[in-house]
Amino acid sequence: MREFRAKRVDNGEWVYGGYVHKEFHLTGTKAFIIEDFGIVSDKGKPSEIRHLLDFEVIPETVGQDTGLKDKDGKDLDWWEGDLLLYPDDYIETVDVGVGQVPVAKLPENSIAVIEFQQGCFGVKCSKSNTFYSNFIPFSQFLDEFDTEEINKIGTIHTHPNLLEKP
Repeated sequence: MREFRAKRVDNGEWVYGGYVHKEFHLTGTKAFIIEDFGIVSDKGKPSEIRHLLDFEVIPETVGQDTGLKDKDGKDLDWWEGDLLLYPDDYIETVDVGVGQVPVAKLPENSIAVIEFQQGCFGVKCSKSNTFYSNFIPFSQFLDEFDTEEINKIGTIHTHPNLLEKP
């Protein structure tokens, strides 16, 4: 099961687990994270559902775990909505049949936000609008950068000012 995180409505703390919507007759749809979702098995057979704690969450803060690991197999703990700081002077090139041609240079001190678009996780650059409509799939982004060069610096929910254009 995919894991999600979101900020709780009641106290603003992060909660992790399954993501669901509940429809309420009077108040409409609300978003919830169900923590510790799973089944306890007895000799390989499902026996009982563990405690299911559901927390109402702020829908705009819901983000999915990317599941990415570093070269040593360690979980990167990168989530949709996380902010990444990556190396300066990255130059995007395109193969035009006779060689590589530069098409864009990302700005210095580049910050990107992790998003899920076009059926995959990737990054959207906050200070560049020159290629891929700002979205770069991780399959391409991580071909150019070693994960050790990239630093997670927060989330768009805790540091929205970092995404403001200069």
